[in-house]
Amino acid sequence: WYMSTVSRRDYVYAVFEKQCEIALDNLGRLAKALGDTVQAAFVTGTDFGQQHGTFIAPAAYRELYQPFHKEITAFIHKHTTWKTFIHSCGSVAALIPDFIASGFDILNPVQCSAAGMDAETLKREYGKDLVFWGGGVDTQKTLPFGTPGEVYNEVRERIAIFNAGGGYVFNAIHNLQANSPVENMLAMFRHGTPIPPGELRLRNKDGAPVDVFSSHTRIEVPGQAPELFCIDIDISGRKAAEEEARYLAFYDALTRLPNRRLLVDRLNQVMVQ
Repeated sequence: WYMSTVSRRDYVYAVFEKQCEIALDNLGRLAKALGDTVQAAFVTGTDFGQQHGTFIAPAAYRELYQPFHKEITAFIHKHTTWKTFIHSCGSVAALIPDFIASGFDILNPVQCSAAGMDAETLKREYGKDLVFWGGGVDTQKTLPFGTPGEVYNEVRERIAIFNAGGGYVFNAIHNLQANSPVENMLAMFRHGTPIPPGELRLRNKDGAPVDVFSSHTRIEVPGQAPELFCIDIDISGRKAAEEEARYLAFYDALTRLPNRRLLVDRLNQVMVQ
């Protein structure tokens, strides 16, 4: 598909023109029928990002997609009270300014596990212009493979970041996978004390990420505000060693190509699913 946006751009543009024409007609009918009973309109679900970057250059987005996105969002804002919702997985940080310029109010799923999608940076740079819908917990690693404590801590951290000043709808980053433990899914919704210990990724004063094992104790004294005492132990060295061991287990040290063990591991995962 993305090859066609380069090799058959005129054809793709003509398809988009017809789709936009149909969409505007449908939106007019929906606006009349539904009125203010709708809060948000899902406008597009095209995934412009992958794990390490975008599928499409910002310039290509502006030429092919943005004109139609603007037309749709402008119609919605003019004729309804609905907010406009864009879903785009992956690393889309480079496109977020263009999404805002296109008239989108809500970004989903906020894949913080992808490159350049750090929660604090997204909130700081774009929180005044966008509602973040998602980003609550990593469904690639933390939810399926972490502990309940790690899930709980990541959820509380993301809520604290994205909900500062409002503009946040909690949701896991993506669909819950079949191998996600029930205990981890329940941990997403746990609240109150005690706060379980677990591994967290924090940031140093210079903004660099650091992996820590964090323990918390909540102290409540009658007549005084609750206090939270934290002990964070730097485990960056251990995490780096674990990642290196994991890499060497599945990739040839000389060629850096996947080995037989990685193939068997992936086949087993597919067979389990």
